[in-house]
Amino acid sequence: KTKKQNSVKKFSIGFEKQSKKKASKINFELLKFKKRDLIGEGAYSKVYKFRYGEGKGKINNKYVVKKIKVLFLKKFYGEFANQEIITLFNNELKALIHLSKLEISPKIYGIYSDVTNNKLYYILEKLDDTLGSLLRNNKFKIEYTLPFIDLLFKMLKTKYRHTDLHIEN
Repeated sequence: KTKKQNSVKKFSIGFEKQSKKKASKINFELLKFKKRDLIGEGAYSKVYKFRYGEGKGKINNKYVVKKIKVLFLKKFYGEFANQEIITLFNNELKALIHLSKLEISPKIYGIYSDVTNNKLYYILEKLDDTLGSLLRNNKFKIEYTLPFIDLLFKMLKTKYRHTDLHIEN
C-alpha cells in the first residue's frame, strides 16, 4: 500500500517539516484528550484521535496520540517506578523509530516525557486500517497476502519482537 502525501492546508498542527533542515516545535499544552476521541486501549496505554489547538482544539486525522497509563504503571512498579517507566518508554520509542525507518511501523512526529507529572505520550502517523478491519469489511484482497508476509519477515530480521501481535495491532 503506498502512502499518499497529505498536505495540511486549513489546519496546521505546527510540527510538519518546514524544510529538510528545520522542523517546528509542538506545544504539547495544546494537545487535548477527550473520552469521545478514544480509539483504543491496551494494558499500558490509550490511543486517541489527535486533537490540538486552543479551546476545544481541532482533530487532524493524519495523526493519533498514544498516552501511557503512568499512574497504573507507578502502582505496578512501586518505589522505583519513575526510572522503570522511563526505561520502558524509551525502549518502546527506540524500537518504533527504528521500525518506522524500515517502513514497518508508523512514523513518530512528537514525544512528550514528564513522568513526574504523569505525562508520557507520543504522536504518530495514523494508519487507516488494521488487518482485522480489512477482514471484517471484506476489503482484504489476495494480492495483500505476499506483501503482508514480506512485512512479517522484514520485522523478524530486526532485533525487535511484538509481544502483543494480533489482527487489531
